[in-house]
Amino acid sequence: MGRRAKYLTLVEKQSARRAQHKSYIQTPRGREQRSLHNQAAYMKRRTRITSNTLRYGNFPPELITLATLPLPTSYLFHEALSSEDALDESELHHWESGPPFLQPEPADTVQEAQFTTNLTHVFFGQKSRIENQAKASRKCKYTAGDGKEVITGLHTIAAQAFSEWVRVKSCLAECTARRHKEMAKCLLQWYARIVYSYFQEAGMLEKGGNPY
Repeated sequence: MGRRAKYLTLVEKQSARRAQHKSYIQTPRGREQRSLHNQAAYMKRRTRITSNTLRYGNFPPELITLATLPLPTSYLFHEALSSEDALDESELHHWESGPPFLQPEPADTVQEAQFTTNLTHVFFGQKSRIENQAKASRKCKYTAGDGKEVITGLHTIAAQAFSEWVRVKSCLAECTARRHKEMAKCLLQWYARIVYSYFQEAGMLEKGGNPY
């Protein structure tokens, strides 16, 4: 991600990460973050938002603003967009579940700030690549005559993404570390893009159009 590796082998890297994580969760800050993480997981299980709760024109203005923000145009973004083998994406899975994050807070340095920026660009590149693959799959189903199934799937995923958007938004204030906050904002923006674009795609299909 634009900086020299600290460890020579994957085993060394994984071992160091486990030791760092174990040490962090024993600190007061780590225990607090774990408690918040458990609370968020509980709320996630409790929250179920169906597609019937969303309507065109009823999106929160903040969601629309986030959904229409441009994506990065950097080299790292395009590398992650082009292939899963182009970059080391192993760091990304730590941020998939959303805040509160259990990752230790990084040092407040220029190098760590740049690493955070690189991480966000790779995040969006990976998400965009996966979404392109999903859209290609939907196109195949649509071409095969399974338009109704595609529409149902779009509404289901959009409703799930909206639920996640609400959850991440409610946890954003708990992110005090810069990297935690930036990754939470990335998730918030991505969920907004999914909600907005999926309902637009479903709407076009419902009107007999072809969004592909």
